[in-house]
Amino acid sequence: MDLSKEFTKDKTFIWWLFSSCISTIEVIKHFLGDKGPRTIINVETCSAKDISRHSFHTTENEILLYPARQLKVISSIDFGSQLHIVQLQEVQPLFSLIHIPQAGQAISPLTFISSINSTYINPELKQLIEQYQSNSKITLTGQRLTDQNMYIVVKEALVSKKFEELWIARQPDNFRRCQNFGCEGLSKNTTLKMLTIDQDHLHNGGIQYLASALSRTNNTLESLALERTELTDNGIEYLSEMLKMNRHMKV
Repeated sequence: MDLSKEFTKDKTFIWWLFSSCISTIEVIKHFLGDKGPRTIINVETCSAKDISRHSFHTTENEILLYPARQLKVISSIDFGSQLHIVQLQEVQPLFSLIHIPQAGQAISPLTFISSINSTYINPELKQLIEQYQSNSKITLTGQRLTDQNMYIVVKEALVSKKFEELWIARQPDNFRRCQNFGCEGLSKNTTLKMLTIDQDHLHNGGIQYLASALSRTNNTLESLALERTELTDNGIEYLSEMLKMNRHMKV
């Protein structure tokens, strides 16, 4: 596709989307082809992250460009054979549009608040878990998953029945503030491969504890999905730093 007309020289604009990019010209050939209208967009930026260690396409040297970047068109060249190359350069806006996490910022070590009573019993939750087959997927929707109940989920679902997928959805407000979040169990997990949390306005404290737990050499969990959580900049930063430490997870 010929996009060159959208990038006139000296034009300044905001690039609003997260964008997957590549860092080597060899990889471009696979996507570009050798005929038809084609456009290569070259971006000079200091606001991108190397995610190749976490990408499913490990040979593509994938780079993630942050959204809300102000870019300026330096040049747009017609190389013939319907190939156009556009050169963009990031420029600083008058005010910051979003916060970009700084490289090297580590997640502060967290101490899990141990308010768990190991003698606590929730017969309904335990019975629900027992209905599922071992080594399968379990969905928990609408239960009151406090720290005490998450202890039961970890003990019965992850340790005893060795579930490989856990889906937690539509919990009440107290779940947003659930700091332990079952994270002590997650950090020691040996079977769970996929964790999905579908929860409105998940509290930053929960995200921080979750990221800290998964930074502790969790070699089993492959996929973490957070749906409708409305992550803040701080939440995104916690998860970004976790991915630097947990090289097993793919995103």
